[in-house]
Amino acid sequence: MPPGTGDVQLTICQDLELSGAISVTTPSKLAAADAAKGIEMFTSLGVPTLAIVENMSYFDVSIPFRCPWTLWSLTK
Repeated sequence: MPPGTGDVQLTICQDLELSGAISVTTPSKLAAADAAKGIEMFTSLGVPTLAIVENMSYFDVSIPFRCPWTLWSLTK
């Protein structure tokens, strides 16, 4: 779902029986605050948080076109 605690999230939580939520965030203060709001909303609606994933927590720009979290590389 898109970030936040808007109508989409509320409707899904109210219309579907969810067994849990996984929150995905990035290493920025704004994203972490938004994820915390989402977790609070899910908790208040009785949906437990199963995991919190920090996406893009590591990226080495000194190696062009290489993604350190995978086994492949696009280097020429």
